[in-house]
Amino acid sequence: MKRLRIAFLLLLILALLSACSDKDDEDYRYPLKVGNTWTMLNTIDYYDIHAEEMATEIDTVYIEVAEQIESPTGELCYRVEYWYSSDPDHNIGYDMVVNREDGVYQLGWKLGYGLGPFKGISLSYHWTPFGFGIRDTNPKNEEVWLTTPKLILPSKCEEGFSWIYGPNQHHLEVGYWIMPQESVTVPNGTYKCYVRKSNILELEEPLDVFDLYAKKGLIKFYYESSSEILDSNGNLIGEFPFNQKKELISCDLN
Repeated sequence: MKRLRIAFLLLLILALLSACSDKDDEDYRYPLKVGNTWTMLNTIDYYDIHAEEMATEIDTVYIEVAEQIESPTGELCYRVEYWYSSDPDHNIGYDMVVNREDGVYQLGWKLGYGLGPFKGISLSYHWTPFGFGIRDTNPKNEEVWLTTPKLILPSKCEEGFSWIYGPNQHHLEVGYWIMPQESVTVPNGTYKCYVRKSNILELEEPLDVFDLYAKKGLIKFYYESSSEILDSNGNLIGEFPFNQKKELISCDLN
């Protein structure tokens, strides 16, 4: 009887160790369930030529998995909506996203509020929770479905893995790299994150953009850059920082 108990305990320990090992090796899946929400603090630092000093714009981005839908090819996916607190018209943009066996994919989008132009800078752009490198060739801002879905994050987030998406009608050529994992602290807490670096390969001086993901989804997005500022006569004022980051404030997951 004593031997049976010891054998049973050994089997139990092995089972627990196996379960822990499986959990650590678990493939990444974005938390796509209807009703899941995220709130992110959006901060942009830039040079304001009117005030002749650096300035900061701060607002809030709200993200929600709105519903499960069917793509034109019949694939079930999720419509993930987003909107900005600074948008007076409350324009809602969205991404169509799905977890496949080999990773998280963006199937399409409808652009929402475009930030800018900023005070003293003729600059505006679009950001989506899953979009980087979108080619803005859709003047009516209609819904876009990609012929070739875009890999956002592989299910096996192994350091050194890289891939390229584009170019095509709706997207610039963008390179992606999985970087070493990082522990990052945001207003919502501290997370061990998978880090994806990306940049637009068509640019003469590609800008490195970083997205940090954890089990709760996108935790942080950021880049640091600089741009030459001209006055109204086209004369160079100087080169100043232009930085942006989005950090998770809160989330509510089902």
